[in-house]
Amino acid sequence: MSNERINQVIRNNAVWCDTICQIHGKPGKFTGTIWVNQHQTHRFYPNAVTLSRTVESTEQMEWIQSLTKSGLSGEWGVKDSFSKLDLAPLDISKIVTFCGKRTSDIFFDTET
Repeated sequence: MSNERINQVIRNNAVWCDTICQIHGKPGKFTGTIWVNQHQTHRFYPNAVTLSRTVESTEQMEWIQSLTKSGLSGEWGVKDSFSKLDLAPLDISKIVTFCGKRTSDIFFDTET
């Protein structure tokens, strides 16, 4: 699969997440490198999906740090679409890694 196609699939996933959140009255926000939702999302939906393969994107980390400080109740998650982020310093645990031709990590903050 080409990088262009992979980027399209990842963006479509983020659009799907945003659509579900909008249906529940909690829309997210798209930036150049991440989709983020600062509300409690529907069960099994992340609060952030990385859209760029940039290693340690400052913008991505800033948004994720804002989620850690937002006071979201319950669990919330980050889908690291390209498995590039180091979220351990933020005390966010990796719970799933998808393997195949590409790797994608899902992290959840379970401390709140």
